[in-house]
Amino acid sequence: MKADCNTSVTALNRFGAFRQMMFWCVKRKQIPTNPCSKAEIEAPDRKEIWKQKLKRDMARVNPDNLQAILTHVAPQHKLKVLFALETGLRVGEQVAVKIYNPKKPDIGGIDFKTNIVHVEQALKMGAKHSEAYIDMPKSKSGIRQVPITPELPR
Repeated sequence: MKADCNTSVTALNRFGAFRQMMFWCVKRKQIPTNPCSKAEIEAPDRKEIWKQKLKRDMARVNPDNLQAILTHVAPQHKLKVLFALETGLRVGEQVAVKIYNPKKPDIGGIDFKTNIVHVEQALKMGAKHSEAYIDMPKSKSGIRQVPITPELPR
């Protein structure tokens, strides 16, 4: 069955549907026993599939395109664009970034000694634009440390 399917998830779904149909046939007394009752199919590792899909679908930007973008950015905004390109932080996370204070690690920020951005907060939108506030990132995986090159802030 796996050979006819594009993915192991599809094979698992088809096998489950087939097994349910066999149970239904037994219940309706169309067949005496279910030939699938003891059959098993190996469940796919969905996390691994997701990781492979993420790698495959990840945006790949041509360096020439990046250079073209940078040549058209006003000088006062160039560092912002470079920071966004290098870190991949969401806009709300970038807005909330401060200078890292080791005495207040739960706030996060840019640590220039270790060249790491500690993402602990993000800008959240309120009902109105004026009600925006700083809070935890979008998800638990949003709390992270992102390395930056030492040359970036210079």
